[in-house]
Amino acid sequence: MSQINFAPWRQVSRERLKKHYLLKLSASALLAIIFIFIWTSVALGRLEYQDKRNLYLEKHIAVMEKKIIRVRLLKNRKNEIILRMKAIQDLQGNRVEIVQAFDELVRAIPSGIVFSSLNYVAGVIQISGFAESNNTISALMRNLDNSYKYQHPNLKKIQKNPDSNIPGSKFDLQIAIEISVRTEIRK
Repeated sequence: MSQINFAPWRQVSRERLKKHYLLKLSASALLAIIFIFIWTSVALGRLEYQDKRNLYLEKHIAVMEKKIIRVRLLKNRKNEIILRMKAIQDLQGNRVEIVQAFDELVRAIPSGIVFSSLNYVAGVIQISGFAESNNTISALMRNLDNSYKYQHPNLKKIQKNPDSNIPGSKFDLQIAIEISVRTEIRK
C-alpha cells in the first residue's frame, strides 16, 4: 500500500482547532468581562438609587421629627393654657359662691354681735366674737341653722365678759358650709 503522509494535514487541522479554541476562549472571556461589567453597573446603579431614596427619606424624617417636636410643644402649651383657663374659670365661678356665702353670713348676724376673728379651715368657718347677750347668740345660731349656705352651727365656748363695765359674752362658734359650696370652693 502506498504511504500517505497526513502529518502536514494534521498539523494544519490542529492549528485550526487551536485557533477556534482560542477564539472561543477569547469570546467567552470577553462575554464574561462584558457580563461582569454590566452586572457591576446595574448593581452600582441600584445602590446609587437606594442611597438617593435613603437620603430622601432621612431628609423627610428629619423634617417630620421637627414637626413632631413642634406639635408636642404646642400640645404642652395648649394643656398649660387649658389648665390656666380652668383655674381662672374656677376662680370666677367660686367668686360668686364666696360672695353669696359671706352675704348669707351677714344677713344671719343679728344686731348686738361683733366678730373678732373669722377663719375658714377645711369646710368649716370658725368665728370668735362678742355678743350683748346670750339671746343674740341664740338668734345667730337659729339664723345660721335656717340658712341655705350653712349647716350645723356649733357653739364651742361662751364666756361672760371679764370686763364687768360692758355687759355681754365672748363666744366661739363653728359653722359647716353646705357640701355643694365646699366642693365649688375646692375646684
